[in-house]
Amino acid sequence: TTVDLTAPTATISSPADDDEKKGVDSINETNFRFTGTASDGNGVAAVWYKIATSQPAAASVPSLTSATESLRATLTDATWTGADFTKATSTANWNATHTFGTGGTAEGLGYKIYVYAVDRAGNVSTSPTIREFDVDLSYPTITDTSTVTQTNTGFTLSGTASDSFGLKAG
Repeated sequence: TTVDLTAPTATISSPADDDEKKGVDSINETNFRFTGTASDGNGVAAVWYKIATSQPAAASVPSLTSATESLRATLTDATWTGADFTKATSTANWNATHTFGTGGTAEGLGYKIYVYAVDRAGNVSTSPTIREFDVDLSYPTITDTSTVTQTNTGFTLSGTASDSFGLKAG
């Protein structure tokens, strides 16, 4: 009999890197789809994620060796949902559509998605795969557009535009 003691691994494909969804390129939709992969020699049973501004304490992540007995049932959904994790859809090529804004995670800076894979033996990723992002659901504002200058070739409209996350040129 072979005992599987090897932890599975997880990756995040979207967003592709920490800079992809930051500042003026923030997540700006109410439902964003995170994607990635998970692998293990004996198969992945589930992928779990949490969105927060700080990493979950190791003691609050379900594992086979947790000092907290209720967190040892790593294959039980209630163990993970009880620790405020959400189950991703599928396993090898996982995806997770998360809601932002009204009824979901608020607009803000410095959010991270923490992803853990669980294999069929109950082993959990030794550390989370992490991707950082910002959420900007507010439209920019345009003010003071009352100045218009007309010339023989056209006109110039003056004003200011602002946004709490910055403005993108172009």
